Amino acid sequence: MLITPTKFEPVRLELLASLAAESPTPVRVYSSSDISSSIVSPEVFEAQLDLMGIEHDGASPYEGGWLWRPAVCPFNSDHVRNSIIVGMRATGAFFYRCLHNSCIDNNWEKFRAEVERRAGRKMRFRETPVEAPDSLVRMWIRDDAEAWEAWNGEGDLDAAIKYLAAFVRSRGVGLDQWLRIFDAAPLKPKHDAQIPEHVRSL
Repeated sequence: MLITPTKFEPVRLELLASLAAESPTPVRVYSSSDISSSIVSPEVFEAQLDLMGIEHDGASPYEGGWLWRPAVCPFNSDHVRNSIIVGMRATGAFFYRCLHNSCIDNNWEKFRAEVERRAGRKMRFRETPVEAPDSLVRMWIRDDAEAWEAWNGEGDLDAAIKYLAAFVRSRGVGLDQWLRIFDAAPLKPKHDAQIPEHVRSL
C-alpha cells in the first residue's frame, strides 16, 4: 500500500467476489505438523501402520493421495472405522482425522505420538533409494526385539513372518533381498522352517 487512507470503508461483497474471480486457483497450505519429510510410497506408509498395530481396511485413492480407515480411533475406542481416516496427500502431507467432536483437535502429529507411545517404537517413513547393504538390514533386525524374535521363529510363525514383511518393507527392503538374507548365516533362524509360499507376496 503506497498511500494510507484517512477513512476506511467496508468493501461490498460483489466487489470482493469479482476480485476473487480474477485470482488464480488458490493452493492449499497445510500445517507444518502435517508435512512429511519426503513423499513416501503408499506401501511404506501402510507398512508403518501395520508395524504400529493399526488395523485398517487397506489403501484407497484420495484427492491424488491415499487414505486408510483405521478400525478404531486411538484416542477413543468408541470411535470406529467410518468416522476415522489417516493418510497422505498428493503433496506428501500426512493427515489424521476423527469426525467426533471430542477428537476435533487430534491431528496427524498427535495421532503419530499416540500410536508410537502405544507401540513403543517410532514410525519411519524414509524411503531407501538404493538397496541397503545386507549387513545394515541384519543390524535393523537385531536392534528390534520383536523383529529378532520373529526372525528366530519364536511364537506363531505366520504372525512372525507378517511382522517381518512389514518391518523390512517399511525400510525399503525388497523380497529378493529379504530371502537372500534369510538363507544366509549368521541370521539363520534356530529352526529349519521355510517361508511359506502364501506369504511371499506380503
